[in-house]
Amino acid sequence: MEAGCEKVARPVLCGGHGVTCVPTAIEVRPNVKRNPRAAAKAVQMLDLLTEFFDNGRHWIKDEFHDAAGNRCLISAMVHLRAETNLHGDPTSYYLREAQPQWRYKPLIEFNDQCQSYDAIRDLISRARALALDDMLPPTCNPTTGRILAA
Repeated sequence: MEAGCEKVARPVLCGGHGVTCVPTAIEVRPNVKRNPRAAAKAVQMLDLLTEFFDNGRHWIKDEFHDAAGNRCLISAMVHLRAETNLHGDPTSYYLREAQPQWRYKPLIEFNDQCQSYDAIRDLISRARALALDDMLPPTCNPTTGRILAA
């Protein structure tokens, strides 16, 4: 935490238990330290995925890849990492975090249960937003010297 800054949370009522605090992004994911460099790699990979899938034209489900070069979410990440030599990115982490109800299930299962590319596009977009958030330092209010909640 920056010198002179203390965390400010917005109070909300929570399930009849009185007032509690809205957690910041890092409080929601307490075991993950913000790593701007790793988050930037994830953003790069998520952008490459968006470009590769070409609005769903190259996305498939129920197969890893096909003869036409179409790929599922996992296969596309493997392919793009090999093509770009982009390794060590936490893309899978951000994809799981962007879909909390799927956090502990394999991404391939999510891919294969999607009815259309729209769900994949939305997932990539949410994951990208989480990674971008981890790239930014906490915002500090210059007047009060307090860190503003995400």
